Amino acid sequence: MKTNNKILQFKSLLWGNKTVKQTIFKNSFWLIFAEGINKVVKLFLLIYIAKIFGPLEYGKFSFALAFIGLFAIFPNFLSPSIIVREFSGDKEKEKEFSSVLTFRIIFGILALISITIGSFFITHDISVRKLIFILAFYIQIDSLSDFLSLFFQARQRMEYQSFSKITKSILLVGFAFFLIFIDPSIQNLGYGYLLSSILAMILILFFFHKKIYPISISLNKKIWQRYFSLLWPVALAGFFLSLTAQMDAVIMGRMNMISQIGYYSAALKILAGVFIPLALLNIVFYPAINKAFIEGKEKFQKIWDFQISLMVSLLLPLLVGCIVLAPKIINFIYGGSYSASILVFQILLFSGIIVFINKLFSQVLYILNRQNMFLWINLVGAVVNIGLNLFLIPRFGIYGAAVVNLITFSVIFVITIAILRKFISISFFDSKFFVTSAISGLACIVMYFAISVPKVYDLHVVFSVFIGMVIYSTIFFISKFFLKNIGLVKEIF
Repeated sequence: MKTNNKILQFKSLLWGNKTVKQTIFKNSFWLIFAEGINKVVKLFLLIYIAKIFGPLEYGKFSFALAFIGLFAIFPNFLSPSIIVREFSGDKEKEKEFSSVLTFRIIFGILALISITIGSFFITHDISVRKLIFILAFYIQIDSLSDFLSLFFQARQRMEYQSFSKITKSILLVGFAFFLIFIDPSIQNLGYGYLLSSILAMILILFFFHKKIYPISISLNKKIWQRYFSLLWPVALAGFFLSLTAQMDAVIMGRMNMISQIGYYSAALKILAGVFIPLALLNIVFYPAINKAFIEGKEKFQKIWDFQISLMVSLLLPLLVGCIVLAPKIINFIYGGSYSASILVFQILLFSGIIVFINKLFSQVLYILNRQNMFLWINLVGAVVNIGLNLFLIPRFGIYGAAVVNLITFSVIFVITIAILRKFISISFFDSKFFVTSAISGLACIVMYFAISVPKVYDLHVVFSVFIGMVIYSTIFFISKFFLKNIGLVKEIF
């Protein structure tokens, strides 16, 4: 009987919407669970692809995805945060869903037409052009199913959104592995992506139509106009961000530097994998910091100080450890054929740290309802990025692209902080932050010398990483304990 009660309590905790706190916990759990599986599964798939196809073929695949990414303004025009806000705020607005869905389908068709036309100008390689066509259909179908999942989020049924995301990931890996096992080619890989998205879409449409809301098409121009006026600034900001993220690979592809794209993308994938745990941790913090802002400045400052101090204590050892062990990490994951990715990875680590920290500040802009500022921030970033890429890539290749990435996101970070200071009067970097940084820096120095010792460095990379983590954690917490006990500081993260 007790066992049954515990099962019922567990089911109620993760499936029902009973109280505000329970619903927030449930939604956070499912979001983190799905995001973690989705990111890890896709990461392993892409790493496997890079390893078996080699830099040239993987470069073609990455180039096709980068080119399609330039047209992200079409599928991403309907901003997730605003759509969720609209449908969750008023039950009557659910009646607008059919019109908004039709609006989204029209934008998807426009994207396909634009990508098809653009592909004839960007490459003369027929195999790459064919891959672009295949992946363009995949992206549109996949993003359309993501759009339907926003309705789950608006109804605070994140468990449905999570299952949707996990289902898509499993199908993607299954189809991709099956088709490249039959015939290992990037076209077959593309077909694997496409077929997985089609099957996932059919399953999601069936469930959505039967259990959530009846699917229908509606042409309501007034609703379209209202959503267009709401969404165009965010969509344009997203377009400029896409330019910043994808333009380096597109420029290299246009210059026929396909293998270099393979090296560059391989480094980016490891970088993405390294930041997965921190990205999930950031998801946990966002509701808390949003709530703290509503409750008052003092509460917000306290949560912010804790978050920024925690992040710096995790980011610094990650940076130092990955820079020292970069050759071993690249060789372990991809093999010797990707040695050109080592320096790129080391440069992009600095960029990744800045991007991650900037996300913390960008969240505050959303909390302040100042997301329109992203339009100008991302416009400046796109201009800086494109200009520098056109100058440095022809001269330095992927290393120039990596440096441009670092410069671009440094500029975006500085602008974001400058704008935030105009709208909110809190201390972004207080004494706790600097003390934590100093302790973390000391621990990183000790860790650096420890893992650089040949006897440690020459171990398997997994053991080298483990030893580095143990040494860093030990020095960090001993230093923290010592400083608190001598009374030099009252509070440290």
